[in-house]
Amino acid sequence: MTTSRELLADIRAEFFTGGPAQPIDSEAVADAFARAISKVAADDFYCLMAGGALTTRYEGIDGLRLGWRDFLGAFDTVTIAPGEIFDSPDGLLEFVHLSGRPSGVDAEIEQDGAAVWRVRDAKVVCVEFHLDRGQARESAGLAE
Repeated sequence: MTTSRELLADIRAEFFTGGPAQPIDSEAVADAFARAISKVAADDFYCLMAGGALTTRYEGIDGLRLGWRDFLGAFDTVTIAPGEIFDSPDGLLEFVHLSGRPSGVDAEIEQDGAAVWRVRDAKVVCVEFHLDRGQARESAGLAE
């Protein structure tokens, strides 16, 4: 049986390219991410984009694609670097680091974030994307 860590490793290998921030095609990147997750998504898959006061739930792979297009569309350049992974009661907590330049802005930004991956029967049921690592820890059942 495939473990949660193996599922995430496969997604990381397909999606994260590393390297310096470069101009992005938000549609192409969102499509690539959706393809990577669709291979391991449960039938009832959904994602949450949790950006502080605004949290939006997107249903299915098409919803994931839309949420990522919206998020990435706010940037001229962006890099998302994977970080530490922690086991949680129903999946994984993954730390990430975002860097890039928002559209129409000359300054670069740096932001730590996290993803909560919920797994059932070797399938990803939900992935939550958080800009606040503390909220992600709470959601994953790993609050300090």
